[in-house]
Amino acid sequence: MSDPKSEFMLKIMPWLTQLLDIARHDLRYHMARGELQEGDLTEEEIVGETLIVAFNGRSRKPRNVSWRLWLFRLEDRIMHRLIGREEKNRSRWAFSMDEPIPDLEAPLGDDVFWDWYQPDEKDRWEDVLCGYEPLPEELIAKAEKAAADLEPPDRRAWLLHGKFNFTVPEVAQILQKPPSSVAKTIRHTGEKLKGLVRVREKTD
Repeated sequence: MSDPKSEFMLKIMPWLTQLLDIARHDLRYHMARGELQEGDLTEEEIVGETLIVAFNGRSRKPRNVSWRLWLFRLEDRIMHRLIGREEKNRSRWAFSMDEPIPDLEAPLGDDVFWDWYQPDEKDRWEDVLCGYEPLPEELIAKAEKAAADLEPPDRRAWLLHGKFNFTVPEVAQILQKPPSSVAKTIRHTGEKLKGLVRVREKTD
């Protein structure tokens, strides 16, 4: 009889490094925006929570969705849930010492992670073009500093496409948005970041 945990690990192992990588990007971004403080979360905690949810719900993964895409989608949702939890806990513990001890947040459940954007099958993915040249690798780090000024969905679309090489249709599935909207977001965000990087290079 096969071991479910061993089978699961074989499927997710190729993507663990990338999951930790995007979690590190997320932490730097949300700390730069003041939404997280140093020590609130680690990339290991984010990925660990992602894998727990993925294992518990593996039977509900859409068959036509790759493990890589599915895991990145879960990581995105869980990252936002964890940020919300940290912000809520900070506000709760900011009360006077005379106040009653607040109840702690219940553990994250997996029941809210399974809605999945299913694009119209009539759409022609090959017609969805991004229309801009991604930033070269040596400018990614500088762009990340500038990305703190971006809204989370815009920055996430740019990061998934520009650094992790997801196609526009795949980014659309991860973010649950129409591919035409995602393509427009990536194009505009890429151009904005190029401008911000140029400004930073002149002022550095």
